[in-house]
Amino acid sequence: MVSLGLISASVIGFQLALMGYFSNTQWSLFAFMVISVALLGFGASGTCITLFRSWMVGHVQPVISGAMLLSAFFMIICIRLIQWDPIRLDAMLLFTHFGQWPGLAATYLVLFIPFFFSGLAIGLMLMTNVEKIGVFYFVNLLGSGAGGMGTLFLFQVFSPSHLPMVMGLLPLAGAFVYPGTPFKFRVCLRYGAILGVLGTACFFFMNPPALDVSEYKSISRTLQLPDAQVIHEQPTPFGLVQVVSSPVLRYAPGVSLQYRQTVPRVDAVFVNGEWAGPVFAGHRNSPGPVRHHIYEYTPMALAFRIQPPRTVLCASAGTGSQVSHALSHGPARITALEDNPVIPGLITALYGSDSVYSHPAVDLIPVDDYTYLLTSGSTYDLIVLPVMDSFGGSSGLYALNEQYLITRQAFERMWDRLSDNGMISVTTWMDYPVRNPLRLLATLLSVLETAGIESVTDHIVSVRSWNMISFVLKKSPVTSRETGEVREFSRKMNFDPVLLPEIRPEERMRFNQLQDPEFLSFVDQLMSDNRQAFIRNYEFNIAPAVEDRPYFSQFLKLRHLRQLGTVFNTASLPFLELGYLLLLMTLIQVSVFAMVLIVLPLTARKWSGSHRGWTLVYFSALGLGFMFIEMVLIQRFILYFGNPLYAAAAVISAVLIFSGAGSLISSALAASRRTIMACLAGVAAGALLYAGLLTPLLKQTIDLIFPLKMVSALVFIAPLSILMGIPFPLGLRLARQTNPENISWAWSVNGCSSVISVVLATILAIEFGFVAVMLAAAGIYGTAWAATWLTSSE
Repeated sequence: MVSLGLISASVIGFQLALMGYFSNTQWSLFAFMVISVALLGFGASGTCITLFRSWMVGHVQPVISGAMLLSAFFMIICIRLIQWDPIRLDAMLLFTHFGQWPGLAATYLVLFIPFFFSGLAIGLMLMTNVEKIGVFYFVNLLGSGAGGMGTLFLFQVFSPSHLPMVMGLLPLAGAFVYPGTPFKFRVCLRYGAILGVLGTACFFFMNPPALDVSEYKSISRTLQLPDAQVIHEQPTPFGLVQVVSSPVLRYAPGVSLQYRQTVPRVDAVFVNGEWAGPVFAGHRNSPGPVRHHIYEYTPMALAFRIQPPRTVLCASAGTGSQVSHALSHGPARITALEDNPVIPGLITALYGSDSVYSHPAVDLIPVDDYTYLLTSGSTYDLIVLPVMDSFGGSSGLYALNEQYLITRQAFERMWDRLSDNGMISVTTWMDYPVRNPLRLLATLLSVLETAGIESVTDHIVSVRSWNMISFVLKKSPVTSRETGEVREFSRKMNFDPVLLPEIRPEERMRFNQLQDPEFLSFVDQLMSDNRQAFIRNYEFNIAPAVEDRPYFSQFLKLRHLRQLGTVFNTASLPFLELGYLLLLMTLIQVSVFAMVLIVLPLTARKWSGSHRGWTLVYFSALGLGFMFIEMVLIQRFILYFGNPLYAAAAVISAVLIFSGAGSLISSALAASRRTIMACLAGVAAGALLYAGLLTPLLKQTIDLIFPLKMVSALVFIAPLSILMGIPFPLGLRLARQTNPENISWAWSVNGCSSVISVVLATILAIEFGFVAVMLAAAGIYGTAWAATWLTSSE
């Protein structure tokens, strides 16, 4: 059981470690690939056990020991293997260089191997102890949960290239403590192999592979500047934080062509290789206006030109560039929100009194933006959001990111937090085909509609430069004086007003000609009474993102996929929605691999006995339903914790541990059809309740301090998870009574459906929302109930 717990912990820990590695070297969307490959390995191991069951049961000790050793070995060397040049993968090249697809397949294979051997060891331990399956499955899930929680803390200690190797030590320890055989030769061989794997781990740990970061990530391009170097690096649960310095590093987003001065040099902060912001140092610890700021020559200065604010809220303050800009106007108080405490702390440590966070007018609150909006009663003259998307396009790589700050509900909360003349300022890069500006405008208009504002043109102001557009939503109507200020600002900076009370057509394209003037027509249609029809008919999804579907950067409509060929080409790849397309491709790939590695080998074997149909439907439903619920819980708790890694680790660990408790409880229950049906009905009913009540309950406790939040999360997760842990061991015990050959087949079938469920649940959430996925889970468990009811337990 100790061995089972250790290797179970390594599997979850290795998954999280790989997610961290791919987030750093590629993009976080590879998390779906990692989870799917892990489940694919488990499913294939069940097929292997099914096909070679008699031989493996006869040699169970050496097979389990060998599987744990091989799992440890491949966990230790996998990073080296996937960085090998012939199979090295770069996600940005998948749709332009088809030679990358063999690399993707090879990466799948390398990652598949350790999970296959882990699944083989765990599967054999469970299959050969079915009479104690409740206890053994409890240990399996308890170890998995402990591995998830432990890995969360290890992210603060080990770099992304070290952590997968650390996880490899757990199955190695499992092989060491696993009961041996009485044959001296096998004992010598076993411990010799353990020492060999340990030596390999020590060698690679002392000589770790360098992080092979994609050349298309922000940090890769920045490090190509003259004399660029990483001056600080720190692993954190939020990702690897790096500070880059170069004597020629400049940052002037959307700057006016009227800017005649030297663009100031800045340092830059990156998290997992992605741009987190510039560091504008030089702010002395004194009140009042600080200095002239380069942002004054960008559309981001629009709100300050309309009306100087006394109180400012900077959401996702990050490196403090927006705080720095606000300070230049001398407000009485600036509240800066940043859920990653490492970045402000690092900037203060590196720059001391020159840091914006050292200024007496700045209050730093280490909290997620949306949590603060839901819980704070403070009001502000100006709420500033960070610049959305990235210059040149982000290739839709953020399409799968939950962005609660820019949902309709978040903007409605911002509106409620404004003073009588307060403003919301948000800026985005211009893209083509136009998506970000239109969706942002549609969201702002929905806020005005909810607030009962009829004359929307009096409350929205917008100007654009050659590559950037800013919107200001004002709680009170824009006055004639403020309209004049906007016109004067636009004239001085060579910007063009897009939205302004009583705007004249000739004003809108005076300085910056549009390649496609339809943009202004699109804006006008959104501002008209025909807005909803335009949103429905537009070729991209520009409807406001909502809490139930917080994927602001996911613009693709599935029914318009065929039109992509006419809209995009190789030159416009940076604007292609790669994130969602890669998710769809992942679903196809894992489905094919599941068929080849799991389904086809099983169909080649002739089965005898009864209950084959029940085994197929029942264990497939458990795989699908369990993962559907787990994926929705992860997404809901991202809203709760404000951090994807905390949410994933907490939910996965809690679900597994409490499901393990359910498995332990199942040991005291009879493996009968009636008992199983009662448990399935309980899970289905729980899923229905969670679909309607979970989010409101989370919002009621979202302002708790972190330790109490963790306790609250456990209380929310426990009841349903305990019920979810009962049907699987009960089903295996029932299968043992009716047809023992179905046991290993059940393991395979469950793994196969789990492989597909991870990606499928995400696609359904994007298209229909989290509530729909939870309702689907209830229906899936209902299908398992119906299959059990139709099948006799005799």
